[in-house]
Amino acid sequence: MKALRRNELAAILPDHVPAKNFGIFAPFFSQPAYTMTLAHQLIKRTKCKVIIGLEIRVKQGFELNYEAPEIAIYDSEGKVSVAALNRLIEKVVNRHISQYQWGYKRFKRRPEWTTATPYMNPLKGKTVLMLRRFTTAIKPQAFTITFLINN
Repeated sequence: MKALRRNELAAILPDHVPAKNFGIFAPFFSQPAYTMTLAHQLIKRTKCKVIIGLEIRVKQGFELNYEAPEIAIYDSEGKVSVAALNRLIEKVVNRHISQYQWGYKRFKRRPEWTTATPYMNPLKGKTVLMLRRFTTAIKPQAFTITFLINN
């Protein structure tokens, strides 16, 4: 917040599971995921602009890309803004699926109304990464950063 108020750049990693009371549940790959409200709060309080930064591993090292978010990220309603943030992450993951950190348990905090978890095999009761169907080469090599710029 201080950096944005000084018209400086702030960067956050938007797919980390926030502490209790610092997030809301929003869809992420069709699963309710406890998602930070920090980006929404910063946008709301400072009227900053959002830029999605993406680092992709390439043969020569890394390639850094930037793109504009969907307009819904600026919505005054927190649920709309947070859902837009998750859609942005999904979009990036779908483009570079083998580079997402699938080992990170994005769904570890579950809504009170469900006991189901994408990490549990309901037939055997064993913990498995059910999202592994997306890729066979799980290599944690890329990340998404949301840049917030106050103009």
